[in-house]
Amino acid sequence: MPTILILQGQAQYEVARHFVASLSAVLSQSGTVNVVELDISRPENAEQALSQIQRQHTDIVFSVNAIGAELISALPAEARPRFITWLLDHPVYHFSRLMAATPEVLCVDNSHVGFCQRLGLSASFFPHATEQQMVVPTNLSQKQGILFAASGADETALLNQLSQQVPDIARLLTDSDTTDLIDVMQALQLDKVANNVLQQHSVISLLLLCDNLLRTIKRNRLIKECAEHNIALTIVGNGWQAGRCYDRHRYLPALSFSQLLPLMAQSRFILHHNPGFREGLHERIVYGLQQGTQVLCPQQAFLRAK
Repeated sequence: MPTILILQGQAQYEVARHFVASLSAVLSQSGTVNVVELDISRPENAEQALSQIQRQHTDIVFSVNAIGAELISALPAEARPRFITWLLDHPVYHFSRLMAATPEVLCVDNSHVGFCQRLGLSASFFPHATEQQMVVPTNLSQKQGILFAASGADETALLNQLSQQVPDIARLLTDSDTTDLIDVMQALQLDKVANNVLQQHSVISLLLLCDNLLRTIKRNRLIKECAEHNIALTIVGNGWQAGRCYDRHRYLPALSFSQLLPLMAQSRFILHHNPGFREGLHERIVYGLQQGTQVLCPQQAFLRAK
C-alpha cells in the first residue's frame, strides 16, 4: 500500500490545518493508502520526515502552500519523492518555496494555474470543497448582521512605497477597473514577457506589493461605501487600526478559523472580497455556504458557470 507523508508547519494558518485534517481522514478511511502526518515546525518531526523520505518509505509528500519545500529541495534530485502541494493563495505568495522544490501544484483558482505554468511548474485546477456531513442546518430567523472577514493595512504607506518604484502602476491601482493581479500583469505587459523575466525576484516583489495595495484600496472603498449607505458590517481582522474606521461598523480582532465558523453561522450574510480569485472559489465562500449563510461577492467567471 503506498504511503503519503502529509506535512504541516508553522507558516500554515488554521484553516489550512482544517483542510489537511479533513483530507487525511478521507484518505485514511479509503483504506487504499497509508497516511503519515508530521508537523515539521517541530525540529524532531522535520528530522523524522527527512529520515522517512531518505529511507524511501514515502511514495508521495503532500502539503498546503508548499510547506516542506526546504526539506525536499535539500535532497538530491534522484532521491526526491513525488511532491504535491495545494496552494490556497495566489502562487506569487509562495514563489521561493515553489521554485526551490518545483512540486506538482494544485490551485484553487484556474487563473493561478497559468501563472504556475509560466514559472515552469506542473499545475492543475483543484477547487475548494467541504465534507458533505459538515453542512450545517440553519434557522434563518436567528441569523443577524453582515460579516466581513478581511485584514486591513495602511493604504497611504503602501501607495507611497509603490509610487516611488513605479508611479504609473500606482495610479493604475486606484482605477476602479483594476481588480486583480491579472489586470496589473497586463498593464505591466508581463503577460508578454519571457517566463525567465517573470521569475525574477524583483518582479515577484513588485507583484506582491501591487496585490497588497490593490486589496487594501478595494476593501477600504467597500467599507466606506457600506458606511455611507448605512449598511453596518462586523469587520473581523487585524490591521484596520492603520486606516480609517467608521462608527457604523463593528471591529473585531483577527479570530482563529474555529472561532470564525460560529460567526459565519450566526450572520445573515457574509460579505466577501478577495481579488486574487477570479476563476475559482475561496474558503470564505465555501464555508459560508456550508454554514447556511448567503455570501455576497463580486461576479466572476467560475461562479457564473456554476
